[in-house]
Amino acid sequence: MEYGWFFLAKGISIGLAVVSQQFPQELGTLAILINSGLGIKRALLLNIVPMILSYAGFSVGVLLGTVNEGYDEYIYSISSGMYLYIFLGTLLPEIRDSINDVLKENLPEAILTTVLQFSGIAFGLGFMFFMSIFGEDGSEAASLAQTT
Repeated sequence: MEYGWFFLAKGISIGLAVVSQQFPQELGTLAILINSGLGIKRALLLNIVPMILSYAGFSVGVLLGTVNEGYDEYIYSISSGMYLYIFLGTLLPEIRDSINDVLKENLPEAILTTVLQFSGIAFGLGFMFFMSIFGEDGSEAASLAQTT
């Protein structure tokens, strides 16, 4: 029974991480396509192509997972590094530029925008910290569930 809880907890934690990352990413991609002048139907159609490719990547990942489970840590390391690179190299300068633009026009709106952006970053960091504690194995989550 203990092993079943471990696999369930690990699956739920990975599933939550994927949904937490994918939903804003897909929403952002859709917004970029619509802002570039595409209609909603065409933007949705163009957004399906990366989804199909992600399912192909999922299939390759499942096949690699059956070969050797020793690849897990390398895959997690590479994907974590890619997310940090995207955030620090692309999104952080974009956040800074958007604050500078809003600051020129309206100070209260700039403060609100800064607080909201900081809250989003803090929530993301807190979520990653939570996942690092409870996502590795089910023992911490199991002990927490037993005490309540």
